[in-house]
Amino acid sequence: MAFSHASIYKQMNCIKKSLPVLTLVFLIAYSCASYGAVTLADAIKNKWVTATIRGFDYRQDSVYRSAFYGRCLVLTCKNLRATPIEITEAAGRFFIPDDTAIQRMILTDAIAFTLGAQKESSFPMYAMCTEAQDGAPGAGSFFKPGTMAPQQLAPLIRYIDDNNYQNDAAQQAIWCMTNDYSPYQISSDDTLVSNKLRKKVCELKNVPFVRDAGQQHFPSLPLFRIVDGSFTYIIQKTKLVDLIIFNEAGQEVKKLVTNTTQPAGSYTYDYHFNFPINENALLRQALVIKFYLNGELIAEKKHVLGQSN
Repeated sequence: MAFSHASIYKQMNCIKKSLPVLTLVFLIAYSCASYGAVTLADAIKNKWVTATIRGFDYRQDSVYRSAFYGRCLVLTCKNLRATPIEITEAAGRFFIPDDTAIQRMILTDAIAFTLGAQKESSFPMYAMCTEAQDGAPGAGSFFKPGTMAPQQLAPLIRYIDDNNYQNDAAQQAIWCMTNDYSPYQISSDDTLVSNKLRKKVCELKNVPFVRDAGQQHFPSLPLFRIVDGSFTYIIQKTKLVDLIIFNEAGQEVKKLVTNTTQPAGSYTYDYHFNFPINENALLRQALVIKFYLNGELIAEKKHVLGQSN
């Protein structure tokens, strides 16, 4: 089949004229299909999602959890759009409480998730407190996204996120920056973690670092009580031993010895750990150390909490 030059020119001209329309249609289709990843703060601001951020109710667990560090915030998010949306948020985002008596929280573990069109889901978030003088959040505490961490605090948050230090020592390190506590108040069962966090805080505060320096000259940090003691027991023949600490609500606080085979003899177990106080009422309670042989409760011992512990 032969085409004249005029015919070919006419067809090319028609295609050329239609290109802007085709491009516009493509862009509209693309914009409807995806906005790309957006921060939670921007998604809320642009009304692409609704979000409720509240404190975790630690009473729901059989294992005691801190209300002010770890997975202590819960995000419930609903996609209002007709297409999926990808939500991200970097570690370092502040979350501001509705109640000013509650601590301002900071995200310590980056989040990323995708919500289907018109779908709603709930996600736990790792966060820590940044105002030691205020109370810990609870299930009735609600939050909104705030600004990102300032320049001095941001490197510590990245360090916590990168090393997955979602623990009490990292919480204490944050208070060293936000409430100007001494780096040597940072205490943990893991001395290696304590020293690494102390060294990082010293670096950020431009103060000397002394490895393995004790914290005996400093008072207990707020919202923590240092629990010290010992438990002596005798077993007549080889058995499996468990030593577990519970609070008065029956929640497991800490495993001291777990399913450990021990021969006959007399034993003394020394314990030392930080216990997070989620609310003032816990100061009037006692921790209960329970001793099990082959899974059977043999004895228990109370450790009463108090302001001076």
